[in-house]
Amino acid sequence: MLEYSLIDAHRRVDRALSYMREHTTEPFNLKQVSAVAAVSPDYFIRLFRKVVGTTPGLYFRREKLLEIDRRLQSDPEANLTSLAFAFGYSSSSVLTREYKTFLGTLPRACKSLLQERAVAEARSMDDKSSSISGK
Repeated sequence: MLEYSLIDAHRRVDRALSYMREHTTEPFNLKQVSAVAAVSPDYFIRLFRKVVGTTPGLYFRREKLLEIDRRLQSDPEANLTSLAFAFGYSSSSVLTREYKTFLGTLPRACKSLLQERAVAEARSMDDKSSSISGK
């Protein structure tokens, strides 16, 4: 079996990591990701686990959920069902279950927090503008 230097291993895994982050809306394809790293799928799993500390599949699922989380945080009007389908989930309930498992909270809790922040910021701006115009 061909062994790669530590630097080369990290380079190969870094290419795969970039590819996975750029393709979170697509289904995970081990053959494709290992081809990006230019190693066999079996060797890629071992190499990835050694460098990253988890399997490529688990890493990809987590990245997908983090991207969904970023979209939920950046757009309070984001629709969970639309995001679920866009990221390859069969329903919003499947997405919600996986989101809770990986991120420890529910997506709607994230949205509620963002909406509360937006309301608080709007009130704060209103208070500032009324105090300025009242002077």
